[in-house]
Amino acid sequence: MQKSERELRGADSATAAEERVRRFPHLLGGSRAFRSLSPERRIAHLQGESASRQRRMLSVKPAKPVRAQPFRIELKLPSGARKADLVRLEVRLPSGKTQALEHAPSPAELGARLIRLEGFRSGSAGELYVSSRVYFEDGSTVSDATLASVFSPNPDQLVVTPRAWLVSGRAGRVEYDWDTDEFHCRAYGSITNGSTGSRTFRTCRVRVTDGGVSGTLISEFAFAVGPFTVQPGASAYRTIDTWYPRGGSVWDKFNQRWDLTVRFTYEADGGAQVSDAAVYRPMSTVPLNPIKTTDFTAGQTTAERNAVAIAAELLEDRDVTLFGPNWQILSNQADKDRFGIIDIDWASNYWDFDEAQDMYEQISGPEQDRLDMFVPLGFAYTADVPADKRNVGGFSTENGPYPKDGAPRRSACLVLLDENDQEFFGVAVAHELCHYLGLGHVESTDNLMHRNGGTTGHKLTWQQWDTIRQHGMMKWLAPDI
Repeated sequence: MQKSERELRGADSATAAEERVRRFPHLLGGSRAFRSLSPERRIAHLQGESASRQRRMLSVKPAKPVRAQPFRIELKLPSGARKADLVRLEVRLPSGKTQALEHAPSPAELGARLIRLEGFRSGSAGELYVSSRVYFEDGSTVSDATLASVFSPNPDQLVVTPRAWLVSGRAGRVEYDWDTDEFHCRAYGSITNGSTGSRTFRTCRVRVTDGGVSGTLISEFAFAVGPFTVQPGASAYRTIDTWYPRGGSVWDKFNQRWDLTVRFTYEADGGAQVSDAAVYRPMSTVPLNPIKTTDFTAGQTTAERNAVAIAAELLEDRDVTLFGPNWQILSNQADKDRFGIIDIDWASNYWDFDEAQDMYEQISGPEQDRLDMFVPLGFAYTADVPADKRNVGGFSTENGPYPKDGAPRRSACLVLLDENDQEFFGVAVAHELCHYLGLGHVESTDNLMHRNGGTTGHKLTWQQWDTIRQHGMMKWLAPDI
């Protein structure tokens, strides 16, 4: 009897060219004519297989590197009178690790118009992506990228890359499907065939363990794939989805925010197998409305977005992400005039944030389950505020309301724009958000909830995390299907 879709635990399909293109930044830019090419032709361009008249600078030697053996990268400088001052190179290995370097061409390299960079190795087989940008004395630049395949002398290898990395760390992101009450672990798989015979794969086996690949077995199962065939010296690119419904042991562990290791093993006719594993971390998200209280310059807008990204990195250490912020600005000119600079008074030996609370009450971002974070250009302190207290970087309700209309004057947090110190700006964003989610100040200087955001670190304890996860604003991260 055929299993229902609900009972199936995994699915596999060939990775579409449209999806592969999004993994290589060089293919998303370029001229309008280049962007209009099909994804297949853009990938062929990266691989040096297209009929493009554009002169290529980058190449990998040998053209098909072998896993664990050295390869070099060659860059042919364009001909002409321009002198190259600097070369920036990024090498993305099949494992997902990225190496970045800067190189100032020597007189000999400038004379030969050729740069050879030696000593690269890849511990995994799969796709090797190299991009470069050359900076010239006259201020002009030119870019190029190339895509090669690393092969294994094993002779076959599978490399699994989580489809969605976290902003920080190398774990994959577990996503929660509200409609079916399931956790999803998604991945890309690259299979290389370094043998002399073809391989036809029909099955993928999955093992989920706690404590690494050799840790405690939590679950194992198998599902049919393809079938698909990988010819000698060729590669196959697969998109994998596995899911874990409520009632199972994996669901229970993820619901407790445990990291688990998922090992995928593809089995071919004749007994050949390829296998690789990745760690997955379940994530929650705070749906966020960053709201500019007045018009910002381009630089100020960039600072705001960078601060939210920094805050996301800090919070991901405790499995929280600021996925999908809804960027907004006050639309009414009278509101911009009043709230672009927020007045702060002094009452009962403490700051008086009455004007900000007026703003919270009058203005709310859409949806009751999105946390509003207002960002003003500055503060105007009244004469009553002591001189040593005129140093506020932000403020928030502690344990803010959910939904917001339950207590509108307490329904947001506020962080002062800081274009010059964006790292501190990001720490302040994370700090004030955590106040809203229920955390108070602590004395430890390495904790995010120290009064200054932490002077020796910005950590959160597991006890603090347990408080945060109880707040109504916290949501399981929905899958980006």
